[in-house]
Amino acid sequence: MNFQLKCRHMDCPDDLKQAIPEKVKRFEPLVPDQTFMEMELNQLPRAQADGDKEAEVLVDIPGVKPVIRFVCHGETFLEAVDRVLDKLDEELSKRKDKLTDHSYNGEPVKVIVADEVNRDEL
Repeated sequence: MNFQLKCRHMDCPDDLKQAIPEKVKRFEPLVPDQTFMEMELNQLPRAQADGDKEAEVLVDIPGVKPVIRFVCHGETFLEAVDRVLDKLDEELSKRKDKLTDHSYNGEPVKVIVADEVNRDEL
């Protein structure tokens, strides 16, 4: 997975540069190796009700449309990053479940065929 961290209108602290890639590693099993993930951190000029720090994540999985994008706010950058990564985790888990869920909720095929054969005999 290709990961890029951007900090807009500020210098990114070293502790964030180390903590965020560690948090992003949990998504490696959920996406292909060619996936591009970009996280952008922004300090908002005015305080908001849910915090003045903003984290935005973009995930581009090759061959899958549309691009996944989430934006979350927080009191600190790590709080905003945790919120946005939780949303991304839910979305990627849903997508993986859709691709791997091959369950069939109807009657078994054996029962359907047996009913047809029994109907034909009567």
